[in-house]
Amino acid sequence: MRHVDVDSVPAELFGLSDELGQVGGDWHAHTRHQLLFARSGVLRLEVHDHAWVLPPRHAAWVRAGVVHRISVKRMASLHTLYVDRRRATGPDTPVRIFPVTGLGREMIMHAMRWGPDRDPDDPVAEAFFGAMVALLDEWTSAAAPYGLPLGCSDTTRAAIRWTFGRLDRPGLSVDGAARAAGTSARTLRRRMLDETGGSWRDVVQQARLLRAVEALSDPAASVQQACDAAGYQSLGSFSRSFSEALGESPRAWQRRATGP
Repeated sequence: MRHVDVDSVPAELFGLSDELGQVGGDWHAHTRHQLLFARSGVLRLEVHDHAWVLPPRHAAWVRAGVVHRISVKRMASLHTLYVDRRRATGPDTPVRIFPVTGLGREMIMHAMRWGPDRDPDDPVAEAFFGAMVALLDEWTSAAAPYGLPLGCSDTTRAAIRWTFGRLDRPGLSVDGAARAAGTSARTLRRRMLDETGGSWRDVVQQARLLRAVEALSDPAASVQQACDAAGYQSLGSFSRSFSEALGESPRAWQRRATGP
């Protein structure tokens, strides 16, 4: 990303576009809210105890002051709207991922004409951004299930990261995760429940879904490749699990997220 001190920009609302290659971002926070829109490609967004996948044609609302980092494995096109906290409230969660409607996509992309150097008193820009702010509550109400709890303790976080990195490998088990984290399976199960609200199997299931979403965000990827990347045993079980979680088949989701 090109460096802009976004917190010192005079305009209360402005846009910024970036074409990202492989990026492992630093931890940071802003005094402004952010609306991150993945026009193409897929991003990972992380706070201290949670991680999200941001697929194409989806957006993330990041509240002002939330410490986070962004990473990209392949090329991605990112449009960001910065919003002064006095102009909008947004969801009360630190981060929310949501699908963007056709109108929302066009408005976000059009907003990029007004960058950090824009005239803060431009009446056209102010009217346009005012309309976007008025629509934010409606847009962000449709939360998408693309998050993965990471836990609070080093033990739980190590086990989850080990699990996420081995979804497509044989021998994935809670015992292996516990050994990687330096604890017993019994202790890990207890900590997992206390810190994430779910079992290790729940975390594995959600991690498989996110890995599949990442794979399907590439328009050239096949459903079988996404199935294999996520570690499902059969294409049928993958399709059923994906459809139950997201309400549409893997192919339909891919067409919607990456199509023209």
